[in-house]
Amino acid sequence: MAVQLDSAKRAADAASQSAEAAKLSADVVAALHRPLIGLESLPTVTLASNTIWEFPSKLRNYGTLPASRLNATFDFYTESAHESRYPLKTVEGPESVEIFPNAAYEIALQPTPTAEQVNQISSQSKKLILTVKATYVALDDRKFEYTAEARLDNGSKRFVLIKSQTRIL
Repeated sequence: MAVQLDSAKRAADAASQSAEAAKLSADVVAALHRPLIGLESLPTVTLASNTIWEFPSKLRNYGTLPASRLNATFDFYTESAHESRYPLKTVEGPESVEIFPNAAYEIALQPTPTAEQVNQISSQSKKLILTVKATYVALDDRKFEYTAEARLDNGSKRFVLIKSQTRIL
């Protein structure tokens, strides 16, 4: 009788552990099955002084579900202690758009630096920084915030990511 009770207890423990593992696996799958926004920067045609700089950029959904009610803001800064406190320019991006998986919202960003800043950025004595903040919602009402920081690479004439993060709100 004691052997049967011991066997029944082990079977119940094994079933309980199996149920916990299945729930954990389902939670991981659900967490991965979501929208995932990222910044994609394309090269500009020119980076010369006395021109209007325009950087074709995209907010791409790398996830498996649509990103709904996406709102984004793009800020340009320079890497100087005095100038980096306030944005050189803020570009309000999309408001309440939906981006499907493997699709992107395209925007042409124009930082409009002064002539002096253009010379400093072109000569690489100052770096131009782009920061992005985007909030969006999954179909199940989970809310996300994507933030990124990118630096203008004069060689490739596009913004290269320094850091990015997506968090659940």
